[in-house]
Amino acid sequence: MKGGVMVGSLKSRQLLAALAFLLVLLPLPAGAGGGGGTVGIGVSPVNKYKVFAFNDLGMHCYDGDFSVFSLLPLFNTVHAQVVMRQFPKPVVLNSSVANLYYAAIKDPSNSINRTSAGKTNFWSYLYLLFGVSQPVDTGLLGARMPGLANVPQLMGAYDANCKWFSATGIPLTNIDDFGQTNYFPMMRITASDKTGSVLSNLDIVVPASSEMNCVSCHETAAFADYVTTFSDASPPPRIGPPPGANLLQDTDFSNNPDPKVRFRENVLILHDALGSYGGLNPQYPGYIAAAYPNHNSLWEVYQAGQPILCAKCHYSKALDLAGSGPDALQADHLYLSRAMHKHHGTDWPMMDGSYVIPIPGAYTTPATPSSCYYCHPGNDTQCLRSVMAVKGMSCQNCHGDLLAVGGFTSQLATDGFVDPYLPNVSDPSLAVNLTTTGAQRRPWQDLPKCQSCHSGDALNHLGASIVGQMAHDPNDDAATPLIATNQRFAENPGQLFRFSSTHGGMACESCHGSPHAEWPSRNNSNDNITPTELQGYAGPIFECGVCHQPAVSLNLNGPHGLHSVNDRRWYGTMIHWVVYQQNPAACQACHGLDLKGTVLSRTATNRNLVKMGNTRISYNAGTPVSCFDCHANIIPASAKAR
Repeated sequence: MKGGVMVGSLKSRQLLAALAFLLVLLPLPAGAGGGGGTVGIGVSPVNKYKVFAFNDLGMHCYDGDFSVFSLLPLFNTVHAQVVMRQFPKPVVLNSSVANLYYAAIKDPSNSINRTSAGKTNFWSYLYLLFGVSQPVDTGLLGARMPGLANVPQLMGAYDANCKWFSATGIPLTNIDDFGQTNYFPMMRITASDKTGSVLSNLDIVVPASSEMNCVSCHETAAFADYVTTFSDASPPPRIGPPPGANLLQDTDFSNNPDPKVRFRENVLILHDALGSYGGLNPQYPGYIAAAYPNHNSLWEVYQAGQPILCAKCHYSKALDLAGSGPDALQADHLYLSRAMHKHHGTDWPMMDGSYVIPIPGAYTTPATPSSCYYCHPGNDTQCLRSVMAVKGMSCQNCHGDLLAVGGFTSQLATDGFVDPYLPNVSDPSLAVNLTTTGAQRRPWQDLPKCQSCHSGDALNHLGASIVGQMAHDPNDDAATPLIATNQRFAENPGQLFRFSSTHGGMACESCHGSPHAEWPSRNNSNDNITPTELQGYAGPIFECGVCHQPAVSLNLNGPHGLHSVNDRRWYGTMIHWVVYQQNPAACQACHGLDLKGTVLSRTATNRNLVKMGNTRISYNAGTPVSCFDCHANIIPASAKAR
């Protein structure tokens, strides 16, 4: 017996010797790997170039009406990379040799979205809200829709650090050109050289939704319906009715006939009522006047024809396009994310101390996304559509509950909630939860991490499973992301997934898809079209041949330490056995300590492998590859050591 395998003949010993000699000629990288070669693998080359593209967030929300107030404008962002396929290494092209364009494309349902004209009142209020004037179909920063003529639009910005081209702020709606709702419209991203010759293209989802909706709680409702509708718009138990008011009429709340406007007016009315109730916040009129001179309530501002930009007082990193941070006015208020999640995540007593209305499902962790879908899009959109959602995970598995997202502790719900910004609170810090990192969670910065669930390999990972399903300790009210000691699947240090890259500068999103839509995603979302165009099936980009043509070297230098897949040079000879002899742990990391296969060695699609003697072994997609599939008499190094 040699190296844990039965060697019963001179021919076998000679084969091992020859393979060992071959490895001397084909240097291995430190750790383990194989030598070079020129055999083609993976997807057959279509041309010399490949485009990769993705939406940056996986969903962009916008207000369905801008006449009353605005949380988010029409603002969609697409990034793209273009790869020149060559041996030994592909090259990610920059703006000196390539141009990138986007244009609308029909999806499989024949839906196409070329223009936003006539689909929104965004441009009617653009200047009043954001101080910017743009023609219809042009976004805040100048990015344009292709228009009915579907004129390809240049992705004019190139980021040398990220190695991607960008179109930032495309003013896309969720209404297609036939007037139908489509939350997952598609665009074709095309690369050309500087002469205008097309190099390659790719179809991607550019998601948008106006389902960001407050109507579930802020619709005008009769007092008798208050409990059953959870309507925070109804004043009697919350702030007390005006003298002589008919409690069944809710006379001090909106009766606007347009339901999209009505609940928005109610939000302004309630905001003013809570801000000035009982004189508890005498600074409130001054805050309003600082934001909108000559007015002391939001309702007055609105009645004067000025819609409210929520971020004018409550800082939103999403709208801080210059990255300058909170201004003097915003510094006196909670960040918008903190204010929204704190208020709506609290099982709050009413201000008269007599009534409590819970938000259904707000604290359940894990839970269905339903509580998030009260505001975020939504029961129809269901923007959480990634492989995690397909496997049953929810928003809370990664983000925690509403108070965790806002940076506050849910214990306050049982102890009696106090608002740290009301002046009658002697110690505002009592209402603020310091996360396990020692600081309050920062919106848009302190977000879930890939490494929290993908915490390592078969030899070193967090918890009982190689791939977990909770990104935080369920007993941690702050839902602080877990940090893996094994960084095999971690983001770049100090970076979010959506800004991370690997393998020669390829963005993680290029191979995995956008946040909330990682492949393979829900089938009805159009997202899976993109990886299928690239490699022939849905899922993260596994096929090295998408970029590496005509061949890839035999090594373990792929993303996350992968070897080239679907490459007969590995499994058609015994070279992989010699690689294993050099460093068993490098193989066991994915195939398991016992080499029987793990979640990390599953086939991404149906595979037909050929072992020694030209015997075919067929695998269905998702089947872990075990060494015992070919080698019945193998003895793992771990067992041999024992």
